[in-house]
Amino acid sequence: LQDLQGSTFYVCEAIDDFRSDVELGDLNKRGWVFQERALSRRTIYFTKTQVYWECGKGVQCETLTKMFNLKSSFLADPNFPQSAFSYYKGMRIRFFQNIYEQYSRLDFTIVTDRSAALAGLEERLARTYETHGSFGILERFLHRSLMWQRAGDAPMTKVRYSKDRNVPSWSWMAVEGPIQYMDIPFDGVNWSEDIRSPFKQLVGVIGSQYDIAGDIDAIARDLVLPLQGADVQVVFDQPGGTQPRVLKCVVVAKEKVDRVTDLQKYYVLLVRSIRASQGSKEYERTGVATVRRRHVSLNEGVVNVRIV
Repeated sequence: LQDLQGSTFYVCEAIDDFRSDVELGDLNKRGWVFQERALSRRTIYFTKTQVYWECGKGVQCETLTKMFNLKSSFLADPNFPQSAFSYYKGMRIRFFQNIYEQYSRLDFTIVTDRSAALAGLEERLARTYETHGSFGILERFLHRSLMWQRAGDAPMTKVRYSKDRNVPSWSWMAVEGPIQYMDIPFDGVNWSEDIRSPFKQLVGVIGSQYDIAGDIDAIARDLVLPLQGADVQVVFDQPGGTQPRVLKCVVVAKEKVDRVTDLQKYYVLLVRSIRASQGSKEYERTGVATVRRRHVSLNEGVVNVRIV
């Protein structure tokens, strides 16, 4: 079209919808595709409405429109995940949590691929964060990494891996279903020393694909029942499958307070015994909880355990 002055205008239908056409498309609901998108320097998407070009600077449309979304740009970063490091520390934590939350919602034809289809991306994350990483856990943020929980009301189901691909219960890759992370305030807690890193025996290159985590050595404590209170929150991986009286808890974090009282918040892992061997008790994770100090037995029923 031309106006009276002879200037040319180009018009088209309003067809730009990258989120619906690409991000919510069937292909991007598949687990293996997630890693391919993140590790690709640039991508061309052919959709039913138009072709999209995606790179670190945004999305270019056939309509000559250029789009930019901060959250999506992290995955489009040609040097993934370097762009996330232009933000403050809290954003870096939210970043890796968001990556894992997105991934946990994706579909797999073979469910045991859940622990394999993220290997390359996880190695890149570990190198960038200058830490060890495996099974969806980053050692630098060990405590926060462990405080994942079931998202929504649907129960999570255990993934049956072969014996040569054992995935520990403390990893969200051991179960099938979407996760989210417990909302633990930044600079508002003291991290507990009751947990020892599963990467403690590793040597060699940081971020290596050979970072295979082991068991978590921890101090488990009895729960003081009933777990009641306005701020008490208990989230089981499989609701209804565990009786609180057979559980113990591992303190992961304690609320920072000026004066310690029974109302101090504790953030805990819920664990249960599965077997005893060579005098060392083996436990598995069953969920997470936010409780008060009065709900945790600090002196009686305290045992050293291995979370496997």
